[in-house]
Amino acid sequence: MSNDGAGVPDHEATPQRAKGIVLFVLTFAIFLAGFWIMAVGFDQQSGLIFGGGILASTLGVILPSILEP
Repeated sequence: MSNDGAGVPDHEATPQRAKGIVLFVLTFAIFLAGFWIMAVGFDQQSGLIFGGGILASTLGVILPSILEP
């Protein structure tokens, strides 16, 4: 049983690392989708859709802070 320096054995640290990677990928996808929604809202000249894109991008940035303290 090796130690990664944090006092957590490797077999217990792996799920935590996987959770962090999945969280990063999902929130980054939400962040990019928010930019796409903003572009659609700009093209359609719809402030409501554009605002939804801003909210989605904000969620993509804030969500990791909420889920991983």
